[in-house]
Amino acid sequence: MNRTSADHLVNICHQALPGKYDPMTTAVLKRLTYELDIIIDRGYADYFLIVWDIVQWAKRRGIPTVGRGSAAGSLVSYLLSITPVDPIEHNLIFERFLNPDREEPPDIDVDLCWKRRDEVLKYVYEQYGKDRVAMISTFNTYHLRGAVRDVARAMGLSEKEIGKVSRELPRRYEKGCGKRVMEDDRYREIFGLAKKLKGRPRHMGIHCGGIVIAPRKITDYVPLQRSTKGPVVTQFDMHGIEKTGLVKIDLLGQRSLTVVAEMADILKEKYNVHFNCHTMSKMDERTKVLIREGSTMGVFQIESPGMRGLLKKLKVDSFEMIIAASSVIRPGPADSGMLRHFVKRHHGKEKVETVHASLTELLKETYGVMLYQEDVIKIAEAIAGWNLAESDKLRRSMSGKRVDEPFMEHRDHFIRDAVKRGINVEAALEVWRQMVAFSGYAFCKAHSAAYSVISVQSAWLKAHFPAEFLAAVMSNYGGFYHTSCYLEEARRLGVTVLPPDVNESEPYFTANDNVSWLRIGLLQIKGLTRQTLIALLEKRTERPFESLEDFCIRVKPTYREAETLIRCGVFDSLGYTRPQHLWRLKLFYHKLKASRDGMFPSVVKTSSEIPWVDYPLEQKLRDELELMELTVEKHPLWIWKEALQQHVNKMGRFVHSQELTQYVGKKVKLVGWMLTTRRTKTKPGEIMQFLSCEDLTATYEAVLFPGTYRKFGHLIRSRGPYIIEGHVENDFGHTPVTVEQLTVLADSEPPIPCMKQSWNRA
Repeated sequence: MNRTSADHLVNICHQALPGKYDPMTTAVLKRLTYELDIIIDRGYADYFLIVWDIVQWAKRRGIPTVGRGSAAGSLVSYLLSITPVDPIEHNLIFERFLNPDREEPPDIDVDLCWKRRDEVLKYVYEQYGKDRVAMISTFNTYHLRGAVRDVARAMGLSEKEIGKVSRELPRRYEKGCGKRVMEDDRYREIFGLAKKLKGRPRHMGIHCGGIVIAPRKITDYVPLQRSTKGPVVTQFDMHGIEKTGLVKIDLLGQRSLTVVAEMADILKEKYNVHFNCHTMSKMDERTKVLIREGSTMGVFQIESPGMRGLLKKLKVDSFEMIIAASSVIRPGPADSGMLRHFVKRHHGKEKVETVHASLTELLKETYGVMLYQEDVIKIAEAIAGWNLAESDKLRRSMSGKRVDEPFMEHRDHFIRDAVKRGINVEAALEVWRQMVAFSGYAFCKAHSAAYSVISVQSAWLKAHFPAEFLAAVMSNYGGFYHTSCYLEEARRLGVTVLPPDVNESEPYFTANDNVSWLRIGLLQIKGLTRQTLIALLEKRTERPFESLEDFCIRVKPTYREAETLIRCGVFDSLGYTRPQHLWRLKLFYHKLKASRDGMFPSVVKTSSEIPWVDYPLEQKLRDELELMELTVEKHPLWIWKEALQQHVNKMGRFVHSQELTQYVGKKVKLVGWMLTTRRTKTKPGEIMQFLSCEDLTATYEAVLFPGTYRKFGHLIRSRGPYIIEGHVENDFGHTPVTVEQLTVLADSEPPIPCMKQSWNRA
């Protein structure tokens, strides 16, 4: 690094100060000077300037970016517009990112629009030289199943035999292995060799976002090779790169950023609303209500079933609480009981208690609960009197990061210094115990804060333009849920769902919030080839399609494609029903075959008159579910309307999920269409399952505890529909159902997309 780089960095930061801070305070200037001194002294000015240059280039071209991770705790990063969060306002610590005692280089991660990430990478290669830039490699290691398959293949087993032996291997929460493996000498040998391969490298891959820029030719620092996908990558992974002294930059594609960016363009073009996708939106009352009520399906980071339930429990309506909720929902705090304490203390139902009085003020914003990695740093400073750099070294040792000093030396040093400051030994030991227990699942507050900016942006967009927002979410295939779940969310919000249309639909979902409609995109249709889609869009610009025959003559789809489009309702606006169109298609193709002149307009004129006939609604919905994995006119549950009505006639009415607050403590029976499911393992080692379901009125959560899971867990193999019976709980305004009985409706025959599943070990 030369002095020019350092001066340039200082000048940029000082020029940005008036726009970020008005009035400017001594505290801000003192913090900036402190950070710049460390950055320049450690020789990282060039690194910050390179990241700044990449981010500025992207923003000039309308490509949204957000710096995340511990870098969001840096005032310099904030002034360079790399990160979106004011670290002083939100009490973020620079030392968590970089400090004088830290030997490893800093790591700035930048998320950007997933559709335009390649543009940014191309700029980096062109700006800094292809001989100085490379993607970072990863080493994909063996898991047991993959190891078994490779060993079996090496030992000459056929693919059929390999399939048999791999099926005998244990599943995630099962112990041991199948009898076939244990009893057959050959299979036992394969299994033994495979266990030795487990965890060893199998092949090289490409890091999801990491690139490295060298001061000179990159081959002076690290060997390269061409990956199987084409790009040149380093032969060292990120840890090896770190040891060479090179600093990596993560440029990771992020779908929610693309949603926000596309929404900004749509709002400007269609509604004359100027939305700045590079700054955090104001949390107005509509946005607060949406978050407080947990109506956040589609909203980045806060849309999972557990998160939506937590938002309702906490009645979240501030940026700080979004940061906290995003951290406390993680498996560690949730499974250790800290989540329960946090919620109770938030509502004043439990007294805030800490080991030492100094921690009460220190952990005030989290009600005495250690929640962030930064808390360890602050506690070490307050209890042991350590500086922030030394405190961060402690944090890194607790989280398993590489440090020189043994972990126990930190412990002895901490207790000794705490006692010197007047803390009794028992209290110091208890503080240490809590920090150790907490540190394994601690979350970086700066990272949570940076991502919460996107959460607030997304929430504002959904609160004010729900149809456009959900259309953008579905078009980018982002989010926690299946596409059909977002479509049903739009329907619940009063948005009219329109079918794909040969003259109106675009490839992706489109919407209009002035008249509140949302139209399904053509890409949602299974079996429609790229060639046919391109031809459709090109021919439509010449003039609209007048009939099915006109479409077939001009676009030339296959018979199966035309049939699929008909069954999805693409030609509904042309004046015939779907079965009429199918009959016309059949006649048209017969006449086409009989014609020696091939496809020409006269064929259209000779089409026979077709008597009026239409499919019942249930048949249309079945076709749409099969071919698009969603339904247009009604919720998929309408397919089973008659079966559900028969059940009501025999057994009584179902409770609607939007009525659950009226049935707290009572037994209810609901219809359930599965959105997602998550299995977890309790502390005693038993499996339980969480279900996220919906009916025609709202979504709800259902819980199968271990005993119930053993009885009914095997039935949960599709989206349903299910009939769920259980008791309604009241969890601070959230109303999950504890399942006692679960059955699958007998007539569940149409092709149904599987719900998303996830696992979590408690």
